Amino acid sequence: MPKCPFCSSSQKNGRILQEHLYTKHRDQEHSFEKTSSITSNRKIKLGRLIVVDGNNVAYVSGNPPEANNIKIARNSLKKLKYSPIIIISSALRHKVIDKIELIKMINLGWVIEADPFTDDDRLVIDTAISKNCSIVSNDRYLNHLENYGTKALDLKSKLIKFRITGNS
Repeated sequence: MPKCPFCSSSQKNGRILQEHLYTKHRDQEHSFEKTSSITSNRKIKLGRLIVVDGNNVAYVSGNPPEANNIKIARNSLKKLKYSPIIIISSALRHKVIDKIELIKMINLGWVIEADPFTDDDRLVIDTAISKNCSIVSNDRYLNHLENYGTKALDLKSKLIKFRITGNS
């Protein structure tokens, strides 16, 4: 179970941890110790929310998908003072070449794994709409727009295309 780095409360999964962080700690700055044998104090401040289509990011360099692409995207967004909500399908963990890295990110609460039989694209879109934030993805979600009526135009304006250059 992922733990909150601010108050150490255990959360059921990464999605609930993201909700907890946003509702309880978004405007606070706290020091905390990493949960490892090496301890250090770091200041964390949650930035502007942004939703990331983790599957789309993982596949940006082709097939098979790479968890490292998600890590690169997350680090880049954090440097830009964003708090990324990274969402992946439950199937991705079985397809990536670096499974252990992806599982670490899920366990840390950095990545939200959609429940099986949940459409991860819909979860990405619904999360962005509910949080009123943009989506990082090269997907245009054409097969989903008809389900969102008047929100479809707003959704199109919130899409941020990306590319990964270099290794970090």
